[in-house]
Amino acid sequence: MRLAFHAFDVGPAQNHMLVATAATLRGHVVTCHEGAALGELELLAANPDVTVTSISSFQNAGEIALGLRAVERGIPWVVLTDTHEAWRRPPAQAHAGKVTAVLVAHPDEVGLAQAWGYSRADFLGYPPLWGRTLRAIPSRDATRAKIKKSRPSQLSVFSSTQTYPLPLAPDDVLVLISGSKLTRITSELLAGAINAGQRMFGERLVVVLRPHPREELTAEETAERRQLWGNVWRADTAAFPSSDFLVNGADLVLTAAGATLLVYAALCQRPAIHYRAPSTEAWDRQQIGKPEWFPIERGAALVAQGLDGITAAMERLTDPGGAEALRVQQTALYPYTHIERAMDDPTDVKIVEFLEREFGRR
Repeated sequence: MRLAFHAFDVGPAQNHMLVATAATLRGHVVTCHEGAALGELELLAANPDVTVTSISSFQNAGEIALGLRAVERGIPWVVLTDTHEAWRRPPAQAHAGKVTAVLVAHPDEVGLAQAWGYSRADFLGYPPLWGRTLRAIPSRDATRAKIKKSRPSQLSVFSSTQTYPLPLAPDDVLVLISGSKLTRITSELLAGAINAGQRMFGERLVVVLRPHPREELTAEETAERRQLWGNVWRADTAAFPSSDFLVNGADLVLTAAGATLLVYAALCQRPAIHYRAPSTEAWDRQQIGKPEWFPIERGAALVAQGLDGITAAMERLTDPGGAEALRVQQTALYPYTHIERAMDDPTDVKIVEFLEREFGRR
């Protein structure tokens, strides 16, 4: 078979690459592209048997245009999602009926996607990137052993910004914050986490923030972000590929606006908080056409309503009863049998087998 893959955003592209690699190993001819539009004709020049796209959150016009051009040529268009409700981007709804099949991230999304307008929706397992990442996430002890902490020193005779890296102490409270594409949301979450964390944990608070790769800060926003940090202990996590690999080492995970970090926190049954505010609801409406994301609706995290709600959520999840209640909800949403299958029986091969079965022969 000849297969064409296109994704604009980072996560979908990584997901596609796993499937493209599995297809190549099975002898298929693969064209795979990430990022800004390559041009529909270039990807379709080889007359693929099927075109696979994502529908990215940030920019998806090129993906949709490629899918529609494929359909015009009689080439099946498959939408492969890398996370919950990635199929629900508002610009895609008018064209959902032209998609041959959408591969969703959770079995409960099959009916939702069909009701939204897709003629066919299938769940073959958790997205390939989830399984690969889960296999690589280190244990709590291994994670914390690789993390150093530092902060601006007011005692240095050389510079007020000199830092002194130290290992994490056993009783340090590591708070992991998701970075958003939107600077405003990231800054709100960081400010709320620092204010609540300092009140609750004092000097034991250590904060982790890995900015989103597509966040672009102006010089003014960079200065504001630096001021937000103040004299807080900050974790150096350069030894890890992304924030997702830090979830087991974190004592609390704070996310907002559809961050995939929340999914990994819930899959690993970590104390997760979802920040809800007008800014996050507006972003979710823009991205999925509704104010709340699928895993939040299903109880994957404790919801903090506004900045004041972050303190209450932290208090709840540092209580053993509150943490256990959240784990029960996370297990119901992500049964261990599905997690085990994602790690031991990779979905990337199942997706290639699906493409073979439905759209051609090797």
